[in-house]
Amino acid sequence: DDINAIRGQASGYATLNPIAFYLNSLALSNGNLTCTSNDVNTNEYAFGNMLLNGRKIYYEFLLDKAPNVPGAVSCRVGICRNLNGAASEIVIYNGTGNFETLGTTDSTGASDRTYGTGDIIGFAFDCINGSVQYFKNGIKVGTKTFTVGTDDWTPHIRIYVSGGHPAVTTSFNFGQKPFKFTPPDGFQPLNLSNIQPEKVIARPEQYVDAITYS
Repeated sequence: DDINAIRGQASGYATLNPIAFYLNSLALSNGNLTCTSNDVNTNEYAFGNMLLNGRKIYYEFLLDKAPNVPGAVSCRVGICRNLNGAASEIVIYNGTGNFETLGTTDSTGASDRTYGTGDIIGFAFDCINGSVQYFKNGIKVGTKTFTVGTDDWTPHIRIYVSGGHPAVTTSFNFGQKPFKFTPPDGFQPLNLSNIQPEKVIARPEQYVDAITYS
């Protein structure tokens, strides 16, 4: 395992979740930051272990080995709601260049933003106002909006490998290491330090005060 990834986990950065299951799971390694396809002719999934709710989060995704993306191998990366990988529950950037938002596909200009082995995909998710900026190798390629609502939102990946094609290996960086590209203003890594409390009591003495006995 990469020592920087291990240090990152110790300091409270997100990883993929080894105990979150939805149908078929991708194999996790490298401190649960790398995922590899296990099977062919079936969708395989992985999810992050921290929520994005109430935050503006940036993270990066690298296709380490994906010789048939796009093509015989499908790769969808982004976020999902309530640990559900169905098409109606995801906000993702597809290797084909499509943007898929809660069941709606935007293919306009998709051929200009396909990605494959060696490409670094950046995600700037605003889970306060409901928007995402997509980046390919540091260049912004699109923006989409969605409704955050009261659902739980986590990082998500889905891979499909057609029979006869090699396995796909990908990796995430939630801030354990320096990002390859600068996040947009106001966006932070996904870690425990920037979680917003549900309620902040600015003046606790309004609710609990000291009592002096004489």
